[in-house]
Amino acid sequence: MPISGLLTFWKGRERMVLNTVIALTTIFSQQAFSFFTFKCPCKTTLNLYYALSFIAVPALVLLILGYAINNMTWKLIMSFGYGTQLKLNSCKLICFVLLSVTGRAVIAPVTWVAVTLLNGLYYQCGMSEFLSVSSWNVFQNLTLRERKDILARFPCPKVSIKKIHNISEIRNEANRILLYQSQSTELLILTYGSLVAQLCEDCEKDEDINKELDKMGRNIGTRLVEDFLARSNVAQCRNFYETAEVIAKVAFKMYLGVTPRVTFWGQTGDDCSLFLEKNPLISCVEIPEKHSCLLYSNMICGILKGALKMVRLQVDVQLLQDSAKDGKMLQTFNQYSSQTKVEK
Repeated sequence: MPISGLLTFWKGRERMVLNTVIALTTIFSQQAFSFFTFKCPCKTTLNLYYALSFIAVPALVLLILGYAINNMTWKLIMSFGYGTQLKLNSCKLICFVLLSVTGRAVIAPVTWVAVTLLNGLYYQCGMSEFLSVSSWNVFQNLTLRERKDILARFPCPKVSIKKIHNISEIRNEANRILLYQSQSTELLILTYGSLVAQLCEDCEKDEDINKELDKMGRNIGTRLVEDFLARSNVAQCRNFYETAEVIAKVAFKMYLGVTPRVTFWGQTGDDCSLFLEKNPLISCVEIPEKHSCLLYSNMICGILKGALKMVRLQVDVQLLQDSAKDGKMLQTFNQYSSQTKVEK
C-alpha cells in the first residue's frame, strides 16, 4: 500500500518533483560552494571581478548542463542533422520543444543567482567599493582612491583599517546596507512593476492609478516609520532642513540604496526638492504612450506623506518629473503650525 500510494503521488507530478529536486540541489551546492571556496580579496577592482565570476560562471555552467542532460535537446539536434525540410507545423513544434527544454534548463542557474543575492556575500564583496559615503563625514578628507581602498576592505572583518576612527560601526552599517540591497532591490523592482501593471489593468484613467499608488504609499509610510526609527537611531530633528537631510541621506539610502540631492530650498525654508539621479524603481521600465499621465514612482510621495504624518509633520509631496528615461524630481512642500513637533 505505501508503494502504491507513492506511485500514485508520483504519477503526473514527475516534472514538479524533478524541478524541486534541481532547485534544492542547487541551493545546497551554492551554500557549500560559498562556504568552502569564496574568499573575497578585499582589493579595489578585484572584488567586482571576483564576485561576478562566482555569480556568472557557475550559472552559465548550470545552464549549459541543463541543456546537455535533457534528452529532448539531443533529439532536437538530431532532427536538424537529418536535413528534413521544415514546414510551418514543424517550426511550431520545434519552438515548443525549445521552450520546454529552456524552461527546465534555467531552473538551476536562476536558483543559483537568486540564492547568491539572498545570501548577500558575493554582492557585498563586489559592490562594497561603489558604496556612497555621503552620510559618513569621516571620508570627506580622503581622496577617491583612498575611499575605494577602504570600502573594498569592508567585507573582510579581519582586515584592519586604522585610518578612520570608529570604523567598526561604519563597516557594520555599510555591510547591512549592501545586504539589504542584495536581498531587496531586485525583488522590490519586480514586485512594484507587477503592482503598477495590475493597476493599469484595473483602472481606466492614469489619474486613478496615481491616486491608488499615493494611497498605498501612505499606508506603507505609516507603518514604515517605526521600522526606520528603530533601525536608524537618528536624533530628533530640530527643523525641516534636518528632516529633509535625514530623509535623503538615511531613509532613501536605507530602503532604496540611493541618496538624492536636497536642492531648491525656498526662502522660508519650508519647501525643497529631492533629486534622484538614479531611481531603482525604474530600472528596465518603459511607460507606454497610452499612459502618458502615469506617475510611475508616485508611491514614494505617499510613503513620505504617511511617514512624516506619523511624526506630526504635515507635508505635501508632488512628483514633478516621472519618466523612465530621466531622473526623478520629488518636490516637497512643508506646511505646519508652530505647535507641530517632530518626534522620534
